Amino acid sequence: MAVLDQYNEPVACLVPVAVYRRLLERLDDLGLAEQVYARVDERKVRISLDEL
Repeated sequence: MAVLDQYNEPVACLVPVAVYRRLLERLDDLGLAEQVYARVDERKVRISLDEL
């Protein structure tokens, strides 16, 4: 659903809560993916699970 101004121009779009939540999750995933790709070339340190 769109909200229109006095000139019938769209100024906002309304989406169901479930769709909005999925959108936020996707945006969060994209942000995490950017961090992963930014760190791909960083120096790698090998450790064992016992060291964690």
